[in-house]
Amino acid sequence: MKTIRYFSGEQSGLVLLSVMLVFAVVSILVISLIDRQYLNIRRTEHLLAQDQAYVYTISAEALAIRALYEDELQDNKQFGHLVDGLQDAWRKPVYFPLERGGIVAQLTDLQSRLNVNNIQPDLHDTRARLKKLITQLDSQADAEMIVDSLIQWMDADNIPQGIGAEEDYYLGLEPAYRTANHGMMHVSELRLIRGMTHNLYQKLLPYVSVLPAGSLINVNTATLEVLEQYMTPETARVLIDRRESTAFSSLEAAFQNQTSPVDSAAFSVESQFFLLNTKVTIEDRTVESASLIYRPKQITAEDTIRVIQRDRAYHFMLGTPAT
Repeated sequence: MKTIRYFSGEQSGLVLLSVMLVFAVVSILVISLIDRQYLNIRRTEHLLAQDQAYVYTISAEALAIRALYEDELQDNKQFGHLVDGLQDAWRKPVYFPLERGGIVAQLTDLQSRLNVNNIQPDLHDTRARLKKLITQLDSQADAEMIVDSLIQWMDADNIPQGIGAEEDYYLGLEPAYRTANHGMMHVSELRLIRGMTHNLYQKLLPYVSVLPAGSLINVNTATLEVLEQYMTPETARVLIDRRESTAFSSLEAAFQNQTSPVDSAAFSVESQFFLLNTKVTIEDRTVESASLIYRPKQITAEDTIRVIQRDRAYHFMLGTPAT
């Protein structure tokens, strides 16, 4: 007859402890796998949303290009040349609803702003006008040093002149960086200039642009703050009131009967550079893009309306509704 042996109390406790340890390890592994799978799913969703938003952005750019092309056709038919004003259809923001979000797109005339690249060389006394604008926006800013530093940033040499900073100053910073030694390529470069603060940069953004040197200011779309750098505040307000209902078709029409002198050579009634801001929201993910669009004065097969620069910013905003 076989004898059945049972575990002693001490042995039973060890077995139970071993079983609990195995279950704990398995539970940790399972939870880790579930978390990893969840992260992989979310990562894939983000990538798919980004790709989808990019396609929507390209579509918004195509729509903006079409709107600018139709505006060119209409202007040539009505005036015989381009005339861009506040009444143009391309200025209206557009919203497209999506199944899980929406798209908001709006065009802005970049020639309604003061072109920073016109300070080197100094076209239409842009240096003095930029100093005046900086002082007007922030009385605490050292406008003289900032503008001189802008000139040093763009010039071809590294020889300090005036009170502006040259390359030796920036190489001494942490982190160090070099000057461009040519015109600015993006408005965000202003943040690198000595004397520029975040607060002043944010105040300047609505009134300055970075375009090829020589671009003119559109008298039909320029803001009051920009116009005041070229004429008296009274003249600027009268100009804005007169263009309220109908855009000026010529500079002669804009500056006729002016009681104070105006440098009309700095202005035009048309624009070639536009900024398209696009915001694509898909559920809780948002992609914002800024596209620089160029429209030539005469559209040809070789020189047509096109995107020449594009910036993208991806945001994960939990619970943010589409707007």
